[in-house]
Amino acid sequence: MIRELLPESPSVFWAGCPKVALEEVVAYICFRIVGTEFYLLNIAVKEGFRHRGLGYWLLLSAIDFGLKRGIKEAVLDVHRENHNAIGFYQALGFRFADPKEKNKKIFRVMEMKFP
Repeated sequence: MIRELLPESPSVFWAGCPKVALEEVVAYICFRIVGTEFYLLNIAVKEGFRHRGLGYWLLLSAIDFGLKRGIKEAVLDVHRENHNAIGFYQALGFRFADPKEKNKKIFRVMEMKFP
């Protein structure tokens, strides 16, 4: 459902800036909410600012934003060889939506369901 509606759905973009240099973006997230689905388009944290919890905070805040708007699941695509990203998403509760042996594509879908 979500992939069919993405062009019609507006994206949300949040940027994180340090207090000492507000003009410098050190982290960002971009996502869409379509109906009851949250779709992560992109998330990044600048080198030198990683491993401080910024990515976790951004993604959890975005999901909370979605939960307040009625989402029932969060979905993302991840490059199958991006083990750091996969570990990051798994630590937050995302799971692969498809068995690895059946998916030969470069990107895999991960999802998190909510009650």
